[in-house]
Amino acid sequence: YINGTEYQLLFLANRGEMVSYSMCEQISNGSRVFKNNELVIKDAKTLIKENKYHGVGQIDVLYDKKDKKHFFIEINLRFPASSYYHYLAGHNHLANLIKVSTNQQIEQKQQVDREVTIKKPLWVYIAFKLEKLLRNKKNKERQKISESQHH
Repeated sequence: YINGTEYQLLFLANRGEMVSYSMCEQISNGSRVFKNNELVIKDAKTLIKENKYHGVGQIDVLYDKKDKKHFFIEINLRFPASSYYHYLAGHNHLANLIKVSTNQQIEQKQQVDREVTIKKPLWVYIAFKLEKLLRNKKNKERQKISESQHH
């Protein structure tokens, strides 16, 4: 057993190079604190480079404060459900993935240490955003029909 702090590193790699990342600690259900750990970032970059990985991923990290060591617990090669927290913290990895896929340049934003809290369950926010998008789409369609009937 390691008494430590769990972190999540969400990243985008382009042909073995980590080009975008953000790192956070889950401090409670619905709350994340974004912070950097340069040693974790360095080791993640090495892992990605050695494996020539290309795509998105999330590394679960356990940091032992007593021994000042970190352990990669799990690597998921997909966008995690918690990507929305990273987006709210200013890291749009999906947009970066699209840019990399279309050979556009991206800039790694300097991660700012900050807390992001979502007071409702994540699925409620996503459902609300989706409903709003659909409502806007319907309103635009209605407006087009109305305009065409008046012309």
